[in-house]
Amino acid sequence: MTDYEYEAWLPLNLEKYLLIVMGLAIFFYSMPARSVIASNSLNAYFNIFWIAVGSFLLLTYAMEKQLFPGIVILAFCYWSLAFLSNIVGNQNLFTHFATFFNSVFPLLLIGLCLKPEVIEPVAEGFLKGMNAMIILMVCFGIPDIMTGGMIQEFMISHVFDPDMAALAEVNLAAGVYRLFFVFGHPLHLAWIFLLFFSLNVLNNRYYKVLLSTPRAALITLLGLVLCNSRTALIIGTLMILLLNGERSRRWLYLTAVIALAAAILFVPVVRDNVAQRFINEMQGDSISGGRNEAVQMVFEGYAEPPGIILGQGLGHSRQIAKALGGFINSFEYPIIMYAYDYSITGTAILYAIILFIPLNIFIREKRWLEAGLFLALSLYMNGFNLLADDPDGIAQLCYGAMLMINMRRKHCPEMASHLDEDHESPEQPDDEEVEYNCIGSTA
Repeated sequence: MTDYEYEAWLPLNLEKYLLIVMGLAIFFYSMPARSVIASNSLNAYFNIFWIAVGSFLLLTYAMEKQLFPGIVILAFCYWSLAFLSNIVGNQNLFTHFATFFNSVFPLLLIGLCLKPEVIEPVAEGFLKGMNAMIILMVCFGIPDIMTGGMIQEFMISHVFDPDMAALAEVNLAAGVYRLFFVFGHPLHLAWIFLLFFSLNVLNNRYYKVLLSTPRAALITLLGLVLCNSRTALIIGTLMILLLNGERSRRWLYLTAVIALAAAILFVPVVRDNVAQRFINEMQGDSISGGRNEAVQMVFEGYAEPPGIILGQGLGHSRQIAKALGGFINSFEYPIIMYAYDYSITGTAILYAIILFIPLNIFIREKRWLEAGLFLALSLYMNGFNLLADDPDGIAQLCYGAMLMINMRRKHCPEMASHLDEDHESPEQPDDEEVEYNCIGSTA
């Protein structure tokens, strides 16, 4: 054995099980679900299960040299700026822990390099769980919208935490149905539907088909209609038409989209629901809910600019938004919120990790389908405040990116080449004939 190879000490079955359970906990033991069980701040803001399992796995992968050190260095730089920003803003100890575990710790998932014999069963196991949860949400939403939100009214009274209950009640009172569930609010659920479609497309391309792409597309469209998010519907439709991974069956997806448009136009309950939301927001003189106006006021000099090196800590962006007139509580756009909280430099480092590094991997390896899907997911997720306000937002993005990156193993030796730059590798056969471990040796 050379000095850059290793022997795994974590049993393979345990490793796969922990990765699957960790992913399901990140998505479906999220803040709203935790709040149903116990509404205290510790339980709501910290996903203890994911933190415990993630800490064990990340430490294991670091010891086995399956964690890219470049990501660790960047994450440390980001955490240093966030830590100092919290100090400058006189934030309390709770805020320091929330910043680290919810905003910094998940970034390490981007740097994981999983062995081929691990990623396939992990993707399959996680997708089985995700598919089941997605179908459950659709089965909840269809009878709920048909009954005018009667099931949701029960959830408001007996299940949802006060914040989500109030938000759901406002929508129903305005005559608009939007899917609220214990896994999140409508925009959050729409993001999960888009990821559900993306991961099924990639799984069907590389591994055993669990849910055919046409069925995944249909379920995604139904889910997005129930969530009633305009942006998600547009992005989801483009993903289904252009990024389905099946060029020979494009007509099938075009038919599905036409059927969706027909449903919106001719099914009264769907048409009236979508139209009513546009009417309500247009009558409020802003279809963006005030977010764009607040950002415009910042650029026009009505608020202090974000710091270049240090920010004012977690929550400072909310204070700025409220000071601009009180018509909104948040800028909603994560990149603006992070710039005020942790500085422009800190935000640049964060987006280098969660956006540019995954895209660079996909583009460098000519994985155009993954690049398109990830770009669409990132574009949608940056249009509202999930990344900045939800304790599970960054973890969900990073876990999804980790699966997408590792669904093909070609990147593993490239990511780990820094470990032995001077080592002279033997001549390799074609990619189809060789399997790599994650440190650069061949099996």
